[in-house]
Amino acid sequence: MLIVPVFAGTGMYMSTDPPAIFFWTLALYLLDRALTGGRWADWIMAGVAAGLAVQGKFLTVFFVPAAGITVLALPSARSWLRRPHPYVASAAGIGVCLPFLYWNATHGWATFLFNLVYRHEPSPFTWRHPAESLAGQVLALSPGLWFAAVAALVWAARQAVRRKETGTTLLLAAAACPHAYFLYASLRQRVSLHWPACGWVPVLILLAVAWSETAGIAPPWRRWSRQLAVGLCVVMMVLALFAVHAPPSVIESLIGSRRQVGALRTHWAYERFGWDEIGRRAEAARDELLAAQGDARRGVFVLCDEYGLAADLAFYMPSQHATHLWAARRRHGENYRFWDDFATLASQDAVLVSKHLRRMKKTVPVLKHHFEAVGEPEEVPIRVDGRVVRSFFLLRCKGFDGKAPRFMTSGIH
Repeated sequence: MLIVPVFAGTGMYMSTDPPAIFFWTLALYLLDRALTGGRWADWIMAGVAAGLAVQGKFLTVFFVPAAGITVLALPSARSWLRRPHPYVASAAGIGVCLPFLYWNATHGWATFLFNLVYRHEPSPFTWRHPAESLAGQVLALSPGLWFAAVAALVWAARQAVRRKETGTTLLLAAAACPHAYFLYASLRQRVSLHWPACGWVPVLILLAVAWSETAGIAPPWRRWSRQLAVGLCVVMMVLALFAVHAPPSVIESLIGSRRQVGALRTHWAYERFGWDEIGRRAEAARDELLAAQGDARRGVFVLCDEYGLAADLAFYMPSQHATHLWAARRRHGENYRFWDDFATLASQDAVLVSKHLRRMKKTVPVLKHHFEAVGEPEEVPIRVDGRVVRSFFLLRCKGFDGKAPRFMTSGIH
């Protein structure tokens, strides 16, 4: 799994995907043990692992229908419905999720609205989205492994029908549920490459089993194709690591000339640069505003116009001050609505941080409506090897009125 692009990629940056994938895999393993062995410990720990997976990422909730399909599809598994084990396991899983459920119940079910409503804003049907989704999944697994995985699914389906094995049936269901759902979702919207990632775990397990059981009888061309598929996967991973860690001079030579460097500064390849610097500069600007207040000491808070920037800046400022989101409601960053209590910040000054000068300038009219004075944007150039590779921007504001901004939006964008 470590060489598969979708898992290698999610393991390179800070996200909830790695723990969610771990507990999803553990829950599948423990449920298979529980269904075949019947030990109380396996049942209870399967429920706990499933609950922890959902705590990590909501999309692992597909474990529930996968388990249900497996139990209903196999006569040997259906007998467990007359015993207390699965119900105790379900209670254990729900128990693990109680803090998560309580928070949602007291905050308008924000997680459920985000995953089931806001994230799936309907749009007219187009073949483009399903085609993009399919192409994305081919890249997520790598082309060679994707075709091999499809063949392994067909092989596993035949084995499940003939042998009625619990493990094979469970893995097929766990692969089918997320992929079927996101295939349906792609008919109306764009589906991100990593959303169905949990569904690839059982597929890769089935692929490993298929290759193991047919290793001695596979013709030479099939063995060569398997080696080629794994080799291509390794090459894609190496290229991805190179793209993440390549020096700026190499990036510029690959994606543009030096004369285009200004346009390249916002390119994704430069995202890794400058975070320590902007963290120090933002905190320095905050301290300067605070010092200028003299004995009044009304306070200074930090604003960001993107939720991701707000999270990163809170980490990279030396004192790790709290940050606040100053942006229109979008699909992501919804939790800032619950964290930001602007009324408590009344009369304070603020530092706004942005990655884009144009976006900052569009924000100025709203800032002037809520602050007594708004300064001019200050560029924070980020230099690597003596050249400017990107810029951040600071804006100092004084005298906040304590009112949450009302951005003109037509729903969730």
